[in-house]
Amino acid sequence: MLGIGAAIGAALLGFCAGLWSFKVKSRWCPDCGRTKYPMADRPGE
Repeated sequence: MLGIGAAIGAALLGFCAGLWSFKVKSRWCPDCGRTKYPMADRPGE
């Protein structure tokens, strides 16, 4: 029973990591590498 719980936990963690990495990659233009969305000005830069 513990093995099944570990397998489900690992699958869920991998699924969430895949969703997060897709969201991060979708912020950047594949051609020029710039962000697709305007970034707010950061104080101090």
